[in-house]
Amino acid sequence: MKTVIKIEWSLSMREADKLQKDLEAANMEALAANIAKRLKSELKRGTLKVEAVKVDTGSYQLDMFGNEIPLSRLPKRGGIFKTMQQIYGYTCGKRCKECKHLTYHKGARKIYYKCDLWFMSHSAATDIRLKNPACGEFEEAEK
Repeated sequence: MKTVIKIEWSLSMREADKLQKDLEAANMEALAANIAKRLKSELKRGTLKVEAVKVDTGSYQLDMFGNEIPLSRLPKRGGIFKTMQQIYGYTCGKRCKECKHLTYHKGARKIYYKCDLWFMSHSAATDIRLKNPACGEFEEAEK
């Protein structure tokens, strides 16, 4: 987690254009000077709103619908998948077949078991075995 300072103020179109030009020109000294000047004037007027915000950076990726997916749940590149147990550890004395996150898909000749917390694919790489030790995300299935 990172703490980010969020500052809100209104800019005129001329001020916004000036800041944008400095930013595009990568003239960081001029940009910093303009921002500092603007902050001082806002402080004098008492219209500056400053807020500290906790931001979780780098631990999520957005999917195509804009939903956040934890990076720990994405498959490793290169065709090698981590298992849920490698990511979250084990729950002693429990098996995947007892978990509420167990789902299945019926194929022509076989039933394919999957975990709904995990990356879904139509590949054997994301299949799970019922007798696997349960991962750390285990929740008892309702009977």
